[in-house]
Amino acid sequence: GIIGGITGGGDGGPLGPITGIIGGITGGDLGNNPVTGVIQTGIDILQGVESLKTEIINTGINTVADTIIGVFPQAEHPVGDLA
Repeated sequence: GIIGGITGGGDGGPLGPITGIIGGITGGDLGNNPVTGVIQTGIDILQGVESLKTEIINTGINTVADTIIGVFPQAEHPVGDLA
């Protein structure tokens, strides 16, 4: 699947260059380079964006479920369970 392609992509996948950069940082090639701080900051920002997207998606799912429950009160339990 998608996750397998991303995590198992190795050097052939889109993460190949990123893996190389991370290897250089952790292996010491770029250890004293100020760019590593910038890269880490970028990684932290991306992780924050992912968390925000997940939160937005979950909020959207709950909002849709609440709307459906509001329209069809008799369906409250099945829809609520799905959410």
